[in-house]
Amino acid sequence: MFKPDHGTIYIIRHGETDGNLTKYLQGCSKDNPLNAKGLAQAQKVMEFFKDKPLDAIYSSPLKRAQQTAAPLAESKGLKIHTVPGFKEISFGDWEGIEMAEIERRWASQMMLFFKQPSRLTIPGGRPFAEVQREAWTTFQNILEKEGHGRQIAMVAHGGVIRLLMCAFLEMPLDRMWSLSVYNASVITINEWDGNLVLTRMNEEVEKKLDENAGPL
Repeated sequence: MFKPDHGTIYIIRHGETDGNLTKYLQGCSKDNPLNAKGLAQAQKVMEFFKDKPLDAIYSSPLKRAQQTAAPLAESKGLKIHTVPGFKEISFGDWEGIEMAEIERRWASQMMLFFKQPSRLTIPGGRPFAEVQREAWTTFQNILEKEGHGRQIAMVAHGGVIRLLMCAFLEMPLDRMWSLSVYNASVITINEWDGNLVLTRMNEEVEKKLDENAGPL
């Protein structure tokens, strides 16, 4: 019978912003703060971890991730380690534009966005595969630095978390939008006999998620 090594990795998506609410692409140039609901969700994240020990917290440098990590870090007496490799995907010229408008103006490219993102390079943006390599390298470097048996929280963004999970699960990048990652949700990965095992995905920190929020 497997026995856990007691190491756990928690991957947390940031709380809600006005960009999430109005369904436009924020990417990495739109450094939006959390809105009122997002700030409340950050408190819920803190409460979610009330009885869970943590040894380290890593976060994207963008405001919405930092603000989500802040109450948790304060409650645990930990420093937030900022890692650029967890920044959101750069959506280039599409950032700050609502999804409906992008679909109207760039219809063929939006087909690739959802069906074959590995083939898409958004004008002014970065290839998704490049972002994935950077995020996966960052993830591996953190694990190497922290070592086995550690309790680690990582705060990032919907797009980059999907890319990271595709790498972890050895799924094709083109399946990234098959994964649901809601605001302020938690992914849990445990160590079992030295192996990393996904045990929970998209776990709620609130009793009920906003069904109208959408996955982006």
